[in-house]
Amino acid sequence: MCTVSTQGESYNGIPVGLGPRVPAIVVSPWTKGGWVNSEVFDHTSVLRFLEARFGVQCPTITAWRRSVCGDLTSLFDFAQTDRKWEANLPRTDTYLAETRKSCALPKPVVPTQQSLPKQEPGQRPARALPYSVHTDILAGNTVHLINDGSQGVVLRIRSGGVARHYTLAAGQDFKLKLAPQKGQPVTVHGPNGFFRQWSELGQLECTVRHNAGQSQFVLVLCNHQKAARVVRIVEGYGGTSRTVTLLPGAKVQTLWPAAQSDNWYDFTLLEAHNHRPVLHVAGHMEDGKPSRTDPYIGRGA
Repeated sequence: MCTVSTQGESYNGIPVGLGPRVPAIVVSPWTKGGWVNSEVFDHTSVLRFLEARFGVQCPTITAWRRSVCGDLTSLFDFAQTDRKWEANLPRTDTYLAETRKSCALPKPVVPTQQSLPKQEPGQRPARALPYSVHTDILAGNTVHLINDGSQGVVLRIRSGGVARHYTLAAGQDFKLKLAPQKGQPVTVHGPNGFFRQWSELGQLECTVRHNAGQSQFVLVLCNHQKAARVVRIVEGYGGTSRTVTLLPGAKVQTLWPAAQSDNWYDFTLLEAHNHRPVLHVAGHMEDGKPSRTDPYIGRGA
């Protein structure tokens, strides 16, 4: 499903989309300070940066890429007037000779014992992002996907063991049916840590919003069942929990502080009587201001 044209993005009749994301390091007086930017970019983002700078359009960039990929301008703080460098850049006049020399080295030996690299702990300052995406889980296995941000997003949704990609252009929304199967919950992955997972919710509805003015997360639950339902809400970053009783037809709104986790949220809903997890929602709420990276990054398992 795609709310923006995929013309020019197909291979053998199938829209391929983006390849694996790789990190990039941008060095300039307007990016110094160890800032992290988690906006989605690709090779056309460099062309679009030149478009933004010189006003000359590149006619070969597809509408789909313009929707979901940024133009690199969010990397920079051009209001920064301090152009001093904290370190000297390395000399490059020996690079050619060193490169030629390295071509004559023996092939590397693959170690017999290997281990995964460890994420560097701690938080870093993070640039504001253009994302504002919501997945409202409604009664009757209906999901309302909403993108009220200024940039398109791609959501990877796995349901019934099958993964599909859905593109939501900026300002677009649509509803679809997603019924969890036994032992196979529905999962939704989006940009910058956006995550949803749920199993058998029955007639329970859930929405998550951010009240930026009050620096709060707003978690709303609605029970459309004929019987009362008791759920336990566990907030991952603060380590707090609440037990909520939902009478038939009742809607309960709970408020959670956002500032202490730098607008990152992680809520798990469990059945109170058997502690079975039924819903997991996580991500980061943007408010147009710089933030910090996920406090969970780099923590031990």
